[in-house]
Amino acid sequence: MTKSEMREVAYPHPGEVLLMGSMSEDFWTGLQADYDREMTKDALVEVLAKIKPWSPPQMDQTSPL
Repeated sequence: MTKSEMREVAYPHPGEVLLMGSMSEDFWTGLQADYDREMTKDALVEVLAKIKPWSPPQMDQTSPL
């Protein structure tokens, strides 16, 4: 088969699939939100590792309020 005899395969864009009705708008926005969340976590992994839980200072039991 020569190159001129081959047909190009056109893959649908996710938006086209949505318009065809096979998947809901909520599916695509949820998928995008999941992706964005994972990319953000990956970008901030070192910063997030440095965050320590806050604990309130201990009150001196002998002092009146």
